[in-house]
Amino acid sequence: MDRNAVAAFIRFVICGGGVGLLSSGALMLLTGSMAIAVANAIVTVVSTLLCNELHSRITFRKGAASIRVHLESTGTAVVAYLFTTTAMLVLDAVTPHAGAFTQQVVYLSASGLAGLGRFVVLRMVVFARKTDKAAVADQAAVAGTVAAARKAAVAVANTARPAGAAVAGTAVAARKAAAAGTAAVLANTARPFANIATIRKNTKRLPVAVGSLMSGGTHATLPARDQLVAAA
Repeated sequence: MDRNAVAAFIRFVICGGGVGLLSSGALMLLTGSMAIAVANAIVTVVSTLLCNELHSRITFRKGAASIRVHLESTGTAVVAYLFTTTAMLVLDAVTPHAGAFTQQVVYLSASGLAGLGRFVVLRMVVFARKTDKAAVADQAAVAGTVAAARKAAVAVANTARPAGAAVAGTAVAARKAAAAGTAAVLANTARPFANIATIRKNTKRLPVAVGSLMSGGTHATLPARDQLVAAA
């Protein structure tokens, strides 16, 4: 079993039992000056409010009890009262002449079950909820967190834009540099082939030039020979 639950239940019994003892003493004092019904009503209201406050502050340690806590806790007390009253009425219907011991056993058993059920409801429902101030504080904290997250997202977006532009510019420059380097490499690679083509072209022209020189020489000498023959 949860130790916190056990400790809370012990505080619940102490607070409830203490208020019960005080209520019985106050009832004895008031019955001397007023009717028992009026005294019982006053003691019941005051003891219920006091018990609710003690449970909120001490038993479950939630601080001062709000109006909602008072209403819901009072509702559990009314249900417990109806449960014990029903148990006593059933006993009277089943055993009209039950002795005092039997009546005490039935009443204490019903009170114990009602108290245990009330404790469970208070712990799991009434005081499990956060108070109105705590709920407002949580909502404000959530709203502040959301606003801070939005500002952070905007700041990140604004910071990322120049970086993105710089990266894009760097990428463009890198592409241009790569293209220029590739063109230079291709140009340097093509130069030897161009030189080879020039050499081949000049090589093809060389026989023609030689032939031209040789024919030119022949034509230069043939007229002299013709002249010699003519002269002979």
